[in-house]
Amino acid sequence: MKRLTDMMITESNQAITIEEMMEDIKKLNDYSIENAEKKAMAAKYGIQSRKAAEIEHAILMKAAEDRQNRTTYTELDITMFKRLTNCPELYSKMESFLQLEPEAFVKYMKDVYEEDIKSKNLEQYITWKPSDLKYARIKYGNIYTIKFYQFLVKYLEENGTATKDARDARKEATDIVLGKLNEQLKDFKKNLLDHAEDQALNYYDNIVKNIDTWFEKDEECEKQLNDLRRQNGRAYRYWDNPEYKKVEATQKRWHLMYVNGRYIMNKWSKTEYGKYCREQAEREYEMKKKTMAEKIVDRDFDYANIKFTNVKRDPKWIEMLITDGVKKVYARSIIAAEFSEKVTVHFRFILTDRK
Repeated sequence: MKRLTDMMITESNQAITIEEMMEDIKKLNDYSIENAEKKAMAAKYGIQSRKAAEIEHAILMKAAEDRQNRTTYTELDITMFKRLTNCPELYSKMESFLQLEPEAFVKYMKDVYEEDIKSKNLEQYITWKPSDLKYARIKYGNIYTIKFYQFLVKYLEENGTATKDARDARKEATDIVLGKLNEQLKDFKKNLLDHAEDQALNYYDNIVKNIDTWFEKDEECEKQLNDLRRQNGRAYRYWDNPEYKKVEATQKRWHLMYVNGRYIMNKWSKTEYGKYCREQAEREYEMKKKTMAEKIVDRDFDYANIKFTNVKRDPKWIEMLITDGVKKVYARSIIAAEFSEKVTVHFRFILTDRK
């Protein structure tokens, strides 16, 4: 008679079908399953654990591995994928899972969901922004179906082989525009980063000067709130009382200022905080500059002849005319809140078509 360990080793070397994997998941979710069965199932999938969640994860990872070796799929594969991902609501989280899947499987899921959307007459919603779908008068399950379909379409557009040539051409055009923007915006970038650092240093001084006052104001408001609750007893509907709500809003403001200020003082010296805010401002600048370059590219310029003219600079703003001899775009940006003690320096590039 074979020992249990010998049986487990033999079984673990055999191919396991997706259907068998799903049956094992169902067994794991049956509360009557015994520890010996869990141990055997864990060994079957190459892990040492008696926790149902960990064993199920191992099964789902095995299913994902199996998908790498196939070119045809069923809806059971989609079920396994959704269990593995736990259906995140954000594209950034779903994207990390899609990156691990064969492109053929992503296309298969897109086609299945597209048919499902058509069968439910939901095509009108597929172009809606995910944040707007909550206003659609449809069931939540259908809302997620549309979101998931949008995730799949976006992923294939950004990563699929069918769109590779278009993506490469767009990147090349964006790099050309970025190269020219780097030269034109060099002074503006320096002014922006200088403002960001000066702003941070001034704010740090403001924290050191006022941190104790902020704490006292926070405590004072908290005392007022306690007094109002005590004076009016248990029946006091403080959430509806204008006086209470006004004091509560004031208290939250002082508390946030104190907590943020204390966090900054504990984490950085004044010089370090200035450098940190400068680095953050540079990251934001580079991101927004790239976004502007992509918007320029989307206007389909002749990039070999693109020129930046009428460039005007000031410590607080920049504007320029972008043209290829035929099309024209007016670009401008203003550094906002550079003298505020409470608001970080910020800006954005604005593009306007010109005739």
